[in-house]
Amino acid sequence: MAATLAAHPQGLSRCLETEGLDASRTMPVTPDARLARPRRWPGVVAWTLWALAMAVWLVIPWLDDRLRQAGRPDLTQWDLRPGVAAVSVATVGAVLASRRPRHPVGWATPA
Repeated sequence: MAATLAAHPQGLSRCLETEGLDASRTMPVTPDARLARPRRWPGVVAWTLWALAMAVWLVIPWLDDRLRQAGRPDLTQWDLRPGVAAVSVATVGAVLASRRPRHPVGWATPA
């Protein structure tokens, strides 16, 4: 809801002299007119997904080591470049989802 205030016929300086600083430019603030507080839960969910993605990326080298010890080095998947890319994409997604919760790209990238 927006309100438009009419200009004083004698100008702003004359209005301030005769009526004071807050005379014709104030209005009561009711609970319905207050600005809504931003919701924090989308940011919490986004950063929780990011933490989950980081936990998964920390487990992959350990699993690859276990595969090498089991005699199956052909099944290992860890490489530094995709890991750095995944961390970067997940971080950008978490920042985007926490700042703009309605943006679909922010929610698609941490997953």
